[in-house]
Amino acid sequence: MTAQIDKSLLEDLLTANQAMSNAITKILSSIKDERWVTPLQAEAELGIPSQTIRYLARSGQVASRLIGKKRMEVLLSDLQSRA
Repeated sequence: MTAQIDKSLLEDLLTANQAMSNAITKILSSIKDERWVTPLQAEAELGIPSQTIRYLARSGQVASRLIGKKRMEVLLSDLQSRA
């Protein structure tokens, strides 16, 4: 079985596909990443040294919280602007 697609129909399909792609890109760019991660996880994702991340957290420059006595987590979205 074969099908022939009219050139104008193909152009309409490509235009609709581009519009959908643009809409998805806008939606994804508006999503804020509000995850709490350890300094090592943040280093792996953003490339900022974990020692720097711990310093920023201890000095109050980024949001952080303690889990137990020693384990620290930081808000990833606070660090993304520094990457």
